[in-house]
Amino acid sequence: MFSQRLCKLLTLVGLVISFSTPAAAQVSNVNATVTGIEKPCSATGNMIDFPNGYANCTATATKWETKIYEMGVCTAHPFGSAKTGVSLDATKCAVFYAETNPSNLDIAQLIGTSANLSGTMTLPPEGGYSHAYIVFDVVFTSAGEFTNNGTRYYNIAGGDAGTSGAAVDRVTTYINFGDPGSCVSGYIGDQTSGGEEMDVFLTNDQYVRSPTVGDLNGSGNCAKNDRLIVVVKGATPVVITPRTYGINFNFKLTDGGVSFQDNDCPVHGGGGCDGVPDDFELGPIDGQFVISGN
Repeated sequence: MFSQRLCKLLTLVGLVISFSTPAAAQVSNVNATVTGIEKPCSATGNMIDFPNGYANCTATATKWETKIYEMGVCTAHPFGSAKTGVSLDATKCAVFYAETNPSNLDIAQLIGTSANLSGTMTLPPEGGYSHAYIVFDVVFTSAGEFTNNGTRYYNIAGGDAGTSGAAVDRVTTYINFGDPGSCVSGYIGDQTSGGEEMDVFLTNDQYVRSPTVGDLNGSGNCAKNDRLIVVVKGATPVVITPRTYGINFNFKLTDGGVSFQDNDCPVHGGGGCDGVPDDFELGPIDGQFVISGN
């Protein structure tokens, strides 16, 4: 969206009108890094494999709850090849699932099964699509546990991992991928467990991103923080044919979905890893789009 400044100059020979267009607001991304790289937790030995450079480990979620608003496929990246688009480019995409007012869905309770969502499903036009996306709420509620050398670790109050006390769900709300004071609304260059490229964007409910500066909330984070959009570039294009009868997103929550973190590791600001979990967190969003019927 552009604003225009209209300048009028009246001369003896007529009315001359000129237009000038200011530069569009810039959005910011952060590249996915190996900070806190993780692998599945180990039941014996070191629960977190810190001798080999790991500061986190993943475990099967017992609760992984959020809302799903929309899914679609696109002929190109919906935020542009440089991933700096201010808004999702709907002209490149076809929506195949939509729900304006979804309920919370605990996906962990569906491990090994499937769910019929309450929204509207419509197959996209036939053809090939290089990217697919899914729109989540920004709030995720998670829980999980893991037993290492006979000791059970699970989520307790304060986002900690503990061995005693009441289990408390971890609530994660995405409002910024950077530090307060500026908005970093893109987390790019990540990968699914299947090796597919994955990017994550924070937007409002119209799928528009906040610029780096000038659109912050009271806490100094991105003001546009209503939706989390995950974009996946498939290893091969998604192809819709006359035989296609469905598209699914298969979440990977087994050995994933939640994460235990060793805060003693230098990557987390500690002086030296000990392999014992201190924090409990939502794990990486992971999964795969699957076509049925081709």
